[in-house]
Amino acid sequence: MKYITVWYPTIFHKELTPDKSPKEFRIDDGSEEHRYVCKLEYGEYVNAENIKKHCIKITSETSEFPFSLTLYNLHVSRNGFATYYCDENDIPEVHRDLFFSEYLLLGPIYHKIKEFYHRHEADPDKDSALIAFCSEDETEHKIDDFDNKPLIRFLENFETMFRDYVQNISDRNSELEKKFNVDNAKSLIASIYKINKLCENALIEYTFCKTLLTSIYNQSFIHDNNVQLLKEEDKELKIEYRRKALNIRNAIRYIESIKYKNQNRHNILVSDRGEQQQRIGYLLAVWGILYAIIFVYRNDLQDSNWLNFRYWFITSLLFISIICFIILILINSNFFKKVKSKLNSVINFPKRIKIKKSRD
Repeated sequence: MKYITVWYPTIFHKELTPDKSPKEFRIDDGSEEHRYVCKLEYGEYVNAENIKKHCIKITSETSEFPFSLTLYNLHVSRNGFATYYCDENDIPEVHRDLFFSEYLLLGPIYHKIKEFYHRHEADPDKDSALIAFCSEDETEHKIDDFDNKPLIRFLENFETMFRDYVQNISDRNSELEKKFNVDNAKSLIASIYKINKLCENALIEYTFCKTLLTSIYNQSFIHDNNVQLLKEEDKELKIEYRRKALNIRNAIRYIESIKYKNQNRHNILVSDRGEQQQRIGYLLAVWGILYAIIFVYRNDLQDSNWLNFRYWFITSLLFISIICFIILILINSNFFKKVKSKLNSVINFPKRIKIKKSRD
């Protein structure tokens, strides 16, 4: 008999509501021999105590590896854990080790099973760092015990996940730093968006992780527990749990700081880009007005010959270009920025007086 404990990610401590629609997906482990089309169906059964519980039937009709396995639910906790049992003899012996590994049941199949109770809100690839807990000893699956093995295993999965997030974000942020004086604003904004998307995914995952970190059953995997009060035989192991919890907290702090820093960069780049486009718009407007004035002026000289017209046309363009160049220099100068700031303060001055009066 095999016992499997899965975790359905949740942010609430409450009874889970299933989506009972059938699931179907393909599994490919990279070899020609092991390609499976699996179907998952949600059902119900009555246990020995005459209590109705749910079960999940997994079938494959692939000719190379046909099987039918049912996971019977034993226990469900309000923080998302569910324990199942199954008969391992339902799986052909030649495929048994592979099936009950992280490459099939504990990995891809578990992540499909999760869809009965959970929708992916972050990056599915990172979510795959969560591996179901499996063993042949039922006592290891008591999800209502303090520091139970499935709880600790999933928290360790999260620690691995966040370390991977930090590595990925750090690498991409280093590349962004090198590009800052080389790439244009559009390229930089795109790079910042990708980094911040990673940060957002990590923070979403952390929201789910906190359900386990704050669980009453978690007594050791916390960053501020008092190691001195632990029993001597448990101290070394629980110190290791505390280190992993600290890694999670520090990883999240790092991710939040990178997101905040890049959000400020993004705002500055967007603002500068907007100002540039505004300036170009002003210059085109000035160019258009001046050209219209010159064109109207030339209409009074329609009797002149073609050479004179071409001379005036080229002279006009040169004159307009010089004026636009001077205007561009003035707009980018500190003097113009000071004048603009003064004008804004003058425009907003009456509003500040009104606010003062209203407060009095």
